[in-house]
Amino acid sequence: ANLVSSSVLAGGDDDSLVFSATLASASRIDGDAGDDTMVFNSSISNAAVMGGNNADRIQFNTISLGGGSTVAGGSATDIFSAAGDLSISTGGVSFWSGAGDDTFDFTSITNGGGTAYFWNEGGNDSMIIGGAVSTGSTGAPLFFGITSGASMNISFLSGSIADTATATFGAGTLSSSW
Repeated sequence: ANLVSSSVLAGGDDDSLVFSATLASASRIDGDAGDDTMVFNSSISNAAVMGGNNADRIQFNTISLGGGSTVAGGSATDIFSAAGDLSISTGGVSFWSGAGDDTFDFTSITNGGGTAYFWNEGGNDSMIIGGAVSTGSTGAPLFFGITSGASMNISFLSGSIADTATATFGAGTLSSSW
């Protein structure tokens, strides 16, 4: 089943939301208040996933994410993770951290034809990126934006940087350029 042009608003309590249906065509998932857990087991395209006001956990399980989708934390400390491969499909996806000290843990992020944009809106965010990061056919192109006065610690797992991604920097690993 697919959720098309659907809206899901969690209540003010700590909620656990598990989605096994494909989210598409302007669907919106909003954690609202409470420490929420959201698990996505199917593809997301042209949808918005919003954490809400408290500490939330958003997990993607071997899915394709893109089509102009947005994934955003809220005002507290949020954790974004992927269990299995997270493929960034055409149209790309924007990840917004929110105001808290957030963590992105994507140990396998690959290219499905799109680009992943990471935006730090405040706080001291941490990122762990794995998979082949490049503009080639295996890794997803990644772009980072950091708000003035905030910080972002970006770590690339061993072997995750493709040579094509580092040619401009003249280094063997992109990490040495940060």
